[in-house]
Amino acid sequence: MTFSLDSMKNVGIGGFVQYPVGWGSELQFEFKTDLTYVDQFIKGLKKILTRFPQKI
Repeated sequence: MTFSLDSMKNVGIGGFVQYPVGWGSELQFEFKTDLTYVDQFIKGLKKILTRFPQKI
């Protein structure tokens, strides 16, 4: 996952998800949001990781 921040405090977020890891369906995403929504984004990611924990 990548994050970028511009001079107008806009955040770019990009990433790649695959489930099951290694051979499953893939999702690539990229979007921009305002800096004020980053905390909500991180909370959402934590919920996803709770539902789909990382398997090593």
